[in-house]
Amino acid sequence: MTKDEWIWMPHAAHFCASDDCRFHLATYVGGYIVSTVGEYVPKGSVSQPKGKQFMEVGPHRLYEAMVFVAEPSTNKCCPWAVRTFASLQTEGSNSAPHAYQTHLRLCKEWALVEDKVEVWRTNE
Repeated sequence: MTKDEWIWMPHAAHFCASDDCRFHLATYVGGYIVSTVGEYVPKGSVSQPKGKQFMEVGPHRLYEAMVFVAEPSTNKCCPWAVRTFASLQTEGSNSAPHAYQTHLRLCKEWALVEDKVEVWRTNE
């Protein structure tokens, strides 16, 4: 799948508290969804003071990128959804620029995966 065919979705695709993340990317790349979340500020908390960090979304990481098998969605906003939350790959980051670059790199890598049948079988 070429970069022109990637589908960028307007919401996070993983993390149970993703509504409280100020940073989120979700991209469909040829049978997979790459989801990146971060800048987690739980509901009810005030904005973080300048110089303070956001809460972690995983162990020792403020941002997290994961890759999942995709399936067609009935949701009107997006044609694809995560099939199962068994992550195929996970990478953490501690800065927004690094999280963004990691997201793009994972999109490029997973768009090239050709043996999708084998990946689907391992995640059923």
